[in-house]
Amino acid sequence: MNRLQFLYKNQAVIQRGDYFLLDKNTAIQFLMDCKKENIQVLGIDGFYKVTENAVQPSMANSIDFSASSYKGDRDSIYEYGIQFIHSRENDLYFEIICES
Repeated sequence: MNRLQFLYKNQAVIQRGDYFLLDKNTAIQFLMDCKKENIQVLGIDGFYKVTENAVQPSMANSIDFSASSYKGDRDSIYEYGIQFIHSRENDLYFEIICES
C-alpha cells in the first residue's frame, strides 16, 4: 500500500484489510492526487453497495488501464479515469488500483 492509499483508506465507504471503496467524489480526488504524486493507476473497479457489509462488482463500471491500448500515456489515464468516474451513477463506489 502506498502513502496515498494509506491516507485515503480512512475516507473509505467500505473497508476490509487493504481493500477499500471510495464514493464518487473522493475517488475523483484520489485520482487527482495520484497524478500530483505521479502514482501509476492500473485500473478502476466499480461496485454497488448491496447491504452495509456487501457489495456487488460491476464490470460495466470498471476499467483496466493495464491493457495495451492504455500503455504509454500516463497523463491521459488520469484524465480519462476522472471522466470515467464522473460519468457514472452516484450510487456506485470505486476501488482505484494503483502502484504500491
